[in-house]
Amino acid sequence: MAVALTLCALFTFTSRIFAQEVLLASVATSEPNTTIAPEQSIDFTSEVNPPLPVASTDPAIESVPTTSVDSGIPRRFHYQFRLSIRGVYDDNINLSHNLRISDFYTSIEPSVMVGVGDTEGRAENYLRLDYLPAIFLFADHDENNSVQHVVRLEGQYRINRLTLNLSQMVQIMDGVDVQTQNSGGGLDQQVNLDVAGRTRFNIYSTHGSIAYYLTGKTFLSSAADYTNTHYTSLISSEVLSGNLFLNYNYSEKIVVGLGGTVGADHVDDPNPDQTFEQVNLRATYQATGKIDFAASVGVEFRHFDRGLRGDETSPVFEIGANYAPFDGTKISLTANRRTLNSAVLTAQNYVVMNLSAGIQQRLLQRVFLGLNAGYENSDYYSTVINAGGRRNDDYFFVQPSIAVRVTRFWTVGAYYQHRVNDSSFNTFSFMTTRSASAATSSSKATRALSLWAVGCTFLLAFVLATDPLRAQSPTAAPESAARNLLAPPSPTTTGPSVSTNAVTAPSGYVLSANDQVAVEVFGEDDLRTNGRLNAEGNLSLPLLGSVHLSGLTLTQATARVTELYARDYLVNPKVNVMLVSYAKRRFTVLGQVNRPGSFEMPDGSPTGIDLLEAVAMAGGYTRIAAPERIAVRRHGANGDEVLKVDGKKLARGTGSGNTNFKVLPGDTITVGESIF
Repeated sequence: MAVALTLCALFTFTSRIFAQEVLLASVATSEPNTTIAPEQSIDFTSEVNPPLPVASTDPAIESVPTTSVDSGIPRRFHYQFRLSIRGVYDDNINLSHNLRISDFYTSIEPSVMVGVGDTEGRAENYLRLDYLPAIFLFADHDENNSVQHVVRLEGQYRINRLTLNLSQMVQIMDGVDVQTQNSGGGLDQQVNLDVAGRTRFNIYSTHGSIAYYLTGKTFLSSAADYTNTHYTSLISSEVLSGNLFLNYNYSEKIVVGLGGTVGADHVDDPNPDQTFEQVNLRATYQATGKIDFAASVGVEFRHFDRGLRGDETSPVFEIGANYAPFDGTKISLTANRRTLNSAVLTAQNYVVMNLSAGIQQRLLQRVFLGLNAGYENSDYYSTVINAGGRRNDDYFFVQPSIAVRVTRFWTVGAYYQHRVNDSSFNTFSFMTTRSASAATSSSKATRALSLWAVGCTFLLAFVLATDPLRAQSPTAAPESAARNLLAPPSPTTTGPSVSTNAVTAPSGYVLSANDQVAVEVFGEDDLRTNGRLNAEGNLSLPLLGSVHLSGLTLTQATARVTELYARDYLVNPKVNVMLVSYAKRRFTVLGQVNRPGSFEMPDGSPTGIDLLEAVAMAGGYTRIAAPERIAVRRHGANGDEVLKVDGKKLARGTGSGNTNFKVLPGDTITVGESIF
């Protein structure tokens, strides 16, 4: 074990490994376009009611968030190595009410991702495997040394109007906090309020979903979830649930859905098993490029086996909002309420309601300031008649942080965290303060050292996990974790392996949101970037952060990036900005065609195609079609307008105004039906 520690100490800080932001350290390795996800208590259920995607005519259950990446290389093999190391002083390492023990510990958090397809954007077909261990080494109380593991396998398959998703996650936990994977691929750390102490447990969760577009705007979605939270010495539980929703794309900005959820909740004896039903309303609203909102609200009806108590009716909701008022400023707000099983109190459920908020500000392109705060109430109730007293917890936390990007490869930071839990049962009350510094490496430039550093870290994890003295320590068992629903992944992919398969853009083509571009700087391979412009038309570039390119031609974009690099970083830089792929611009064909549905504009015609070509893509007219009665609904600056087109005259090349009718992105074409 000493040899493994020495090897990792020598090589962990010398390698350059692509790193992801760690939640508590609040250390971002690039422009932190993700939502601020403050620390909060864990959630013991699977994601029963995920927020809907931003409104889209794309036939998928979950659209790509506006800040996420579409790799543009659907079949390419991908891999990433990440590493974050934190040094933490904690004045109450066991979350004890009376016996407070302080210590300094080091947290080593590497990760490996391998996959094929659209592993970053998750918009197209992909298969992805993540392994994220977390190693905790205490200075004075090495009996608390531990290794936590998170393994996640997920994939998506799309064909025509159908989208299938499947994911499996295993979490092997040991400590007072719980690690879970966030949507950006890194680790989130959350406190276990129900146990409020050091324990071991395993969580096995499976999620499957399916979506099918009935029309261009209406689609059905269904999901099934299974979560097994297994403790060796506390109360374990299993939750199986399924839902069905009818969803409607009200506009390009709004999606609404109405449906229901049913589930079964099996709890260890002597606790009664439970069943529940929910009626749910879901909605997302992408107000502007700066504001987005997602919500799921409903009512739950819970029943208890053996008739030991009456049914319980309670509201359930999950709400999230993000706001970016200025460049470099991110504000987020989340709230939720749901019912969970207690792992420590026999025959008890508890209703969790929490509210958290965060703000992050970038200064001088290199400095990032953050402030997260939150409140959670846990109200316990008996699942049988006259079973014990009533526990009620009020939990608060506040966490300021600072991160500085020292170079393109290294980011350092520090944070201070204060947590208080005020429980009606004093055993579960605690107060703890943490102060920490962190270092993050963020490059794949030195592949050999990256592989060596990750390998030696995993060797250390293996040594700790198989240490016979550690295996005999009298610590307890496992528990669960919540998914970060609102945090989108980082907006670009950087590094020397960027693909630059440019397409030939029309003369004077103007860039717009979701266009994929490649940026190359001659002689500076580490500054090469390939990514899509986000909804605001910005692209995140190394050193520069977020740069607005929408509305510029490729020549103008090249001049803009050249000017910014020459201003503070490079002498006479040679920059080239190329268009890799157009934004996914779609149109819809309905009515009397053989294959009605939503279609993507061909790459060679990003700004529009002929109406007859659009009809051909939809399989042509049916035998009862009336080509002379075609209606085209178009979104204009003053609202929607409906244009009448005579397809017969268009085909013959006659008729005023109908000789060259262009279908534009976002148009909805309806082919009429013949009366005879």
